[in-house]
Amino acid sequence: MPLLQATTATSGDAAWTDAITADTTFSGLTTFTGGVIQNESAVIAGVTALTTAQSGALFAVTQPNLAPYAITLPATATSAGVWYTFILAVAANDDANITSDGVNMLGALVEGGAAVTAVLNTSVGFDGTGGVVGDHVTVRCDGTRWLVSGIGSNAASWVLG
Repeated sequence: MPLLQATTATSGDAAWTDAITADTTFSGLTTFTGGVIQNESAVIAGVTALTTAQSGALFAVTQPNLAPYAITLPATATSAGVWYTFILAVAANDDANITSDGVNMLGALVEGGAAVTAVLNTSVGFDGTGGVVGDHVTVRCDGTRWLVSGIGSNAASWVLG
């Protein structure tokens, strides 16, 4: 979950000059000044199951040249408003696939300058033979579907499943 680091935050009669986490509750008019929102960032190098608490995270995806692997998204029914960004950090010969709980991934990808439409797929992945370092994709859940948008440098950057 993003962490808000505020220099000054006021809500009603209370004031903070410290980190505010997802456990903080506000009421009334709330003002934040001089702060930043920090999202999680991590490396994914193998089979991974994401949680809704990681929403907003930036994941550096590696293809370790061992075997294709899945990055599993949380269930759509409990993920409305959840989003993640994935960027290919190390390219090799194996696919790294972002998978959903059904045929519910929808959106558009750019692949080598041409549009590729992801229409109701179960996965979107970085292609092991065509993925280029810097290719990236963002997925956002509306509670029914994972909405996909991304850019790949090569004409074969993506694997749709």
